[in-house]
Amino acid sequence: LLTLRMALAAAIVLALAGGRRWLRQSLQPGVLRRLIVLGVLDALQLYTFILALRQLDVALAVFLSYMSPIYIALVAPRLLKQRTEPVVVVALALAVSGIVVMLAPGLMDPALRVSALGVAVGLGSGVLLAVFFLVAKTLSADVDGSTMLISNGVIVAAVMLPLGLIQWAGVGFAFTPTDFWAVLGLAVFSTALGGTIFLHGM
Repeated sequence: LLTLRMALAAAIVLALAGGRRWLRQSLQPGVLRRLIVLGVLDALQLYTFILALRQLDVALAVFLSYMSPIYIALVAPRLLKQRTEPVVVVALALAVSGIVVMLAPGLMDPALRVSALGVAVGLGSGVLLAVFFLVAKTLSADVDGSTMLISNGVIVAAVMLPLGLIQWAGVGFAFTPTDFWAVLGLAVFSTALGGTIFLHGM
């Protein structure tokens, strides 16, 4: 799933943004190394999030993973030398409160599926996502969002391909038309479109 989703998203953005600019920006001194680090971080983050989804109910997995803004607010002033304005703290408190309200019905369900492994990988996913954002921020002065997304898609697909092939062969999985449309939807809307807009905004 991750290999197909990220490879397809990278191909879509590459077709729209152009390969020359991607290569020119990626090959600047010191940039390629950080792009590789960014891709490996994202591969680990996405994989731990999917593991959390397998171990926990979706509400809890999403809540744990999306705690990353809190981690960033705590460490960004020290790592990026960016001052955290009081209004940012208020906004974060409101945002987390909103997440809790949206997910509360699922989180309060007596049948909520919880496991120690699921909580651990969910928290790990949130930390990895925070580190991903911090590394992406250091790249934002040198490359645009399209370059970051293309590189990220290629690296995540390459990192996850061996594991994906082993798992695919191990369970004898066969794709159905429904699976294809799910991958396409994730690649186009969640990754190529949403990811590019987010990274350009950063």
